[in-house]
Amino acid sequence: MKRLIIPLLLSAIALSLAPAATYADGGKMRYATSKEVSLEDIFFSRIIERIHHSDSTMQAAPVVVPQGFDAKARSAALHGFGLGGEAQGMTATATWRDAMALFLSTHDVRYADIAERALYNGVIVEADSSRTGSTGWREAAQAIHDAPYASYAMQGHDLWVNYYIRTNALIRTDSLDIAVIENTSAPWYPDAFFSFSFDGPASTMTLHLRLPAWMRDAVTPEPTFTCSSSRQFYQVTLNGKLLQLRAGEDGYLTIGGLAPGKYTLRLTMENKVKRIRAVKGHKGRFAVQQGPIVYAQTNRDKKYYSPEAAFGNNYDRDVLHTNELVTKVYSKPRIAGQSPWEAVLLPYYITFGDKSKPGELWLREIKK
Repeated sequence: MKRLIIPLLLSAIALSLAPAATYADGGKMRYATSKEVSLEDIFFSRIIERIHHSDSTMQAAPVVVPQGFDAKARSAALHGFGLGGEAQGMTATATWRDAMALFLSTHDVRYADIAERALYNGVIVEADSSRTGSTGWREAAQAIHDAPYASYAMQGHDLWVNYYIRTNALIRTDSLDIAVIENTSAPWYPDAFFSFSFDGPASTMTLHLRLPAWMRDAVTPEPTFTCSSSRQFYQVTLNGKLLQLRAGEDGYLTIGGLAPGKYTLRLTMENKVKRIRAVKGHKGRFAVQQGPIVYAQTNRDKKYYSPEAAFGNNYDRDVLHTNELVTKVYSKPRIAGQSPWEAVLLPYYITFGDKSKPGELWLREIKK
């Protein structure tokens, strides 16, 4: 905790010295650009570093709504959205870009949810396949470059935070000059610490913090999957004061009426493991998700899992730099007379990229 707070306090001092960005929003909602955000996130910077081994010239580009974008048609195309981040007939990368544009067009949190799932699961898979000769890797790699700068969306005196990524942003809208430093260990630990200040023509600012789908017991916008339901704990403290906030129907924790000045904010979210089932298909199986990350067993050997079993966390700091889920498994389909042993689940994007032992997303459920 101290390691997070000390850099945050030091960074807060620097906010008053930071120059304002030189971009205006023209009255429309838009995402921050790569020129406005300095990325320090360990999770994405590791992936971007690997991408540069394939193409060191690739740079981040602004995320925008393309000319002639048909929001109604593109929304319909996202039907059939899957656990791995791809929509029916679309790659995860195309899904991510459409969902990003749809959020700007509609302000609907469900599109931010879709984009998050696509990014942390399918887009990373598609970028990794650059080493296996798959087509489309460059588009996926470009999306990973661009994604962190879509963490922040703004319009007038409103700022939306859609993803929790370690960033330092200097943003100018028509109404506000905003400086934001965000410190987090997401997606492994979803708590986020912010230090921000603002001034400008607007007398107040409104901050919208997205409560992710996995905190709202939601999987996809359509009832394609069901999710284990549990009471989710979250809280927000502003300048050391606990706020009594509940997510609105729009899926955001909204803090309005902020006067110009300097603030520190902490968003705490409980990161429970979720068991997911398909409404159709995959009978006798379930999937596992923690935060935005979908997990899979590391090979297709026959193992049987109990959906009631506890999942432990273990972070691999030396080789994979990723979180592992540890749980009990069995070798036969019925639990009677068996002694379980421990097995490790890895993020889907890691297991999918191993062609010698491809992972299995849907886990066999053991019968009692």
